[in-house]
Amino acid sequence: GAKTHREVVNQNSPTAVAGRTAVNPRLVTHPHQGWQLVLGHLVPDLRYASYEAAQDRPEWAGEATIYVYDQGGSWALGEYTPAGAPYEARRDGPRDLWAEVGAAWEAWCAAGRPGRDRLGLTVDEAGTRLWVDEPRRVLGRSLHPLVPQP
Repeated sequence: GAKTHREVVNQNSPTAVAGRTAVNPRLVTHPHQGWQLVLGHLVPDLRYASYEAAQDRPEWAGEATIYVYDQGGSWALGEYTPAGAPYEARRDGPRDLWAEVGAAWEAWCAAGRPGRDRLGLTVDEAGTRLWVDEPRRVLGRSLHPLVPQP
């Protein structure tokens, strides 16, 4: 089965990098169906877990720790605070997941935040393309081409 964030995230890893991100960690939890489709396509294999600080400390209401991770060993955490960016962050693995999430959000916003009804998908030998309104308006590409069956 798929690994949980507890199995992937090792905050004490000697290769983990601490820093800050301008990307709002709560973006991954935004429920808009168009956004979730774009996020799933442009940031493949992404999973997340979100923990509200108020569950443990009521005085920290609004704050949250969001973990994003994949099954290949990349992970990142972001400490959301209502005060806004920059957010405390930590990451490890080959992918910079916050950068990928931020780029996907920017692409979705630049396209006018389309809903699922305006998004389409083309899958062929060249790969997979997510588009808005018409196939010529490509929002993002995936490097996972359709492999013909022998």
